[in-house]
Amino acid sequence: MSRKSKVLVLLVYDVSAIIFSSIVAYFFLNPYIELPSESLLLTVGTNIIAYLVLAFYFRLFKKINRYTSVREAIAILLCVTSSYVFSAIITLVFTSTSFRFMVLAYLFSSALIVGGRIVWRIYNEHQYKLAHHVTYDSLIRTLVVGAGQGGSLFAKSLQRHESEVKVIGFVDDDPTKQHVLLYGVPVLGKLYDIPELVKLHNIEQITVAIPSMKPEEYEHFLEITADLNVTINQMPSLEDVMQGKLEVNQFREIDVVDLLGREEVKLDMRQIAEKLTGMTVLVSGAGGSIGSEICRQISRFSPAHIILLGHGENSIYLISTFAVEN
Repeated sequence: MSRKSKVLVLLVYDVSAIIFSSIVAYFFLNPYIELPSESLLLTVGTNIIAYLVLAFYFRLFKKINRYTSVREAIAILLCVTSSYVFSAIITLVFTSTSFRFMVLAYLFSSALIVGGRIVWRIYNEHQYKLAHHVTYDSLIRTLVVGAGQGGSLFAKSLQRHESEVKVIGFVDDDPTKQHVLLYGVPVLGKLYDIPELVKLHNIEQITVAIPSMKPEEYEHFLEITADLNVTINQMPSLEDVMQGKLEVNQFREIDVVDLLGREEVKLDMRQIAEKLTGMTVLVSGAGGSIGSEICRQISRFSPAHIILLGHGENSIYLISTFAVEN
């Protein structure tokens, strides 16, 4: 279905919901109070016009309804509310209206319009799971480290997008976040509780969602999880997410750079090659661990000769053998 067709379907649905709500409210109240038909037609007509103007202005029909969230639901509810308030004012200026009718019709309309979007989202998520054979048992049971801004963004993204990840819980060392719910998912404990939680909840994956985690904290986390048979990764940086480079649920492996207290140094390989290719290079301390690694790296740039200088005859022999073979 094209985008224009979807907009038309939504428009017809919302207008039908308003008309249907007015009819239901009328038949519900008519046995008890007198409802003048002229004012009702004016009320419904101005209500529809006001709602459509607001809906197009706030682009309600251009939103992707399978991702309807609380924010979108509030926006729709505000449009419905504003249209009924405007309609009530116009009707009172020209004629009279029933306050009870307006309230009842408003409640029915809000339930149908907002509820319709929510039902559509639930339906699409169910269809996605059927199409991709995703069941509750096939989801990756994940424990998230960090119940702050990063963890909140991660949990919210998983709710808005189809994913094969099931967040079982969070861990966070902040005592104020213990035993609370984040988007319906509990904070189960602190970092040192991870081994016990992995066994208790059959965790298959641990995802770090703390963008500001310090190197020593990473090292402590890796020590805790060293003996666990689970996948360890982290969500991308908030900067990459905000710039649209990555989705928040696109995991990356924990790099050794995360354990450094500084940025990784990037070497200009072309400039190094210009200095070493075809040259005779002397390496002092060539038999040691650092010197031998320097010899290996230099050999990649095809020098004319590498002169090895060191105290250990055997270690010098071994590194020279490596250089000749490579």
